[in-house]
Amino acid sequence: NQVLVAKPNEVTGLQWVTQTGGSSSGNIPVYGFNVNKYADFNSGSNSSTIPFWTPNKSWNFVQPYNNFNYYYGIYTIPVSGYYSIKANLYIEAADTGVEHVNIKINNEDGPGSILNLNSGELHVSNISSTVKLNQNDEISIYVDGPGTVKEVTDNGHPSNISCMLINH
Repeated sequence: NQVLVAKPNEVTGLQWVTQTGGSSSGNIPVYGFNVNKYADFNSGSNSSTIPFWTPNKSWNFVQPYNNFNYYYGIYTIPVSGYYSIKANLYIEAADTGVEHVNIKINNEDGPGSILNLNSGELHVSNISSTVKLNQNDEISIYVDGPGTVKEVTDNGHPSNISCMLINH
């Protein structure tokens, strides 16, 4: 058995490759995204979708490209199916309090985490879920609390979100 993985290619977009590195012409559709933050964001303790994302690092991609709104951080689902959604966010506490982080599906709360923040400390929110989504559903990552979602930590770890079709 060979395992295929999606690998970004500057010329052709995504290509399928085997774990041993050989090219393959798999007919498995690639839908989803993997993007990093490009600016810190503080919601000012207001509820807000996290904006400012970019696919400008290695292994980042968006397929189809036009389905992701980089400014608002909203992805429109291109085909119905089961999607794996992950968010790894680094949140710096401006105040002591509670930070809610959720996946939003059509502006409704989905899976999430609750962080108890201590002023001045860096906290990590890791959300991972597999959900059934329909074509034209919209997903985003949402925060509510006194923290700042960091673009990159002092040791180089970026805040990142990804979503990948795993079965349709």
